[in-house]
Amino acid sequence: MVRDRQVDCSLAELYFRGQATQEALASVQQHEAMAVLLSRLDQLEDSMGSVQQAAVHAAEMQAAQQSLKATDTAYIRWVGGVWAAAGMRRRGGHCRVTRLAGATCLKPALGD
Repeated sequence: MVRDRQVDCSLAELYFRGQATQEALASVQQHEAMAVLLSRLDQLEDSMGSVQQAAVHAAEMQAAQQSLKATDTAYIRWVGGVWAAAGMRRRGGHCRVTRLAGATCLKPALGD
């Protein structure tokens, strides 16, 4: 009987150690899963920051482009007024506008 009790105690001890090991393993797996999740969230946050910076840059560039467009339009209208005041004749009431390497060149449509 003493031997049976020792075997039963040893089995019970092994059972409890096994359960403690399983709980520790589950805890480690949960910690690893949380670490992976937090890492992914950090990567997502970095990506969102990059997207936000790109969107701000695109909006700034679009605003600058609209400003340049308005400046070009005002300049073209001003040149047209100068030509009219100087008595220059424009074909069809329009001047010919050519864009070369990002610069605007105005040429009167006189007899092309």
